[in-house]
Amino acid sequence: MSHNTSDAIDPQGAAHITYFDQKNESLALASRDGSGWNFSTVDDDGDTGLFSSLVIDPDGRFHISYLKRTSNSPGVVKYATRASGDAVWEIRSVDTVTKLTFGFIGARNITDVASWPYIWK
Repeated sequence: MSHNTSDAIDPQGAAHITYFDQKNESLALASRDGSGWNFSTVDDDGDTGLFSSLVIDPDGRFHISYLKRTSNSPGVVKYATRASGDAVWEIRSVDTVTKLTFGFIGARNITDVASWPYIWK
């Protein structure tokens, strides 16, 4: 099962979707090309990939913010980026968030890469 999705279209018109892969507890990426969908893992460091937000900039660089759950309440907001054509993701922890409520409403809006103006500089 997968959920917590975000989607974007790259400069070449290809669709991409990030999602929390519940079975593997990881952040995954599905990318569509001429032959169909390709699936890959972005980050598999524990219970990570919740509430992802995906943006692809005009140069084709991927920017993803998401949450790594560290217990029933706190989590770590993470950021992953990769240039178009690169195989390796650059991943860093941004901050720790406490007093989250997981569930239907709780943490759903805590990551939003589009509101991070410093990545566009």
